[in-house]
Amino acid sequence: SIRGVLISGSGLSSGIIYNPVHWHLAAESANRMEQHLVQSVETGSLDAQLQEQTNHEPSGRSTGVFHFVRGMRGALRTAAQFMGTLLDLVYDYFVIEYMIKNSLVGIGPFFPPCLFPHLEVLEEHWEEIRDEVLSVRIAERFPLLQEVEPSQTWETTGKWEILLLRVYNIDIPQNVQKFPKLYRLLSTLDDVPTAMISLLKPGAHIAPHCGYYNGVLRYHLGLKIPRTPTPPSRLGIRVGNQWATWAEGSAIMFDDCYEHEVWNDSDSDR
Repeated sequence: SIRGVLISGSGLSSGIIYNPVHWHLAAESANRMEQHLVQSVETGSLDAQLQEQTNHEPSGRSTGVFHFVRGMRGALRTAAQFMGTLLDLVYDYFVIEYMIKNSLVGIGPFFPPCLFPHLEVLEEHWEEIRDEVLSVRIAERFPLLQEVEPSQTWETTGKWEILLLRVYNIDIPQNVQKFPKLYRLLSTLDDVPTAMISLLKPGAHIAPHCGYYNGVLRYHLGLKIPRTPTPPSRLGIRVGNQWATWAEGSAIMFDDCYEHEVWNDSDSDR
């Protein structure tokens, strides 16, 4: 069973003056600093570097300098951790909250797809899309998320397959040519910068994660969905503090800015 197209629409952010990319890069820089310091301490390379530097100092003060700097490494690591945590807190509880409250499309996390009637063409042709996708999936396995993005930590068990069709308005030729009907429909939509086919195997769990700003809406079109006795507890998605599941031929849409996670505890692929 395959869950269908992920569609993200840009240009929906609230116009906040902060640049979320800069905040993200600052937090990443702090995290890299922390990781480098921890690795240096664990491997002993920091001690070796400090010893090499102090070997060139006069013997009367080299030992003092060496031990002083060694004593500072814990403080540096703590400072890096504090910086990363502080940036995360400021971003999560001030920047993100401000953007959510001032969203140009309203407060989510979920939105009725009817707010974007031009996307109805996908639901109208969902059976054609499903048949096309299933025929390709029978012939080949889609790439695992780890193969597409090795650094991600959302799903690490090899149970999430994705096939990228378009990324930031750049089509993937070798992939879109496999789905001529779907690609023809996507080509009529000018606010779909990213699209992919997504398959979640039984037992898969995509860990909680969120986007960096509310400029992306995720559109999920159900193509082949397992029938479970108690959805969404066995098959569903949590966005913020709300839960939903999928239905064949129907779409759900949510704000990527909210924390979200996905699970498939059914006995079939989704």
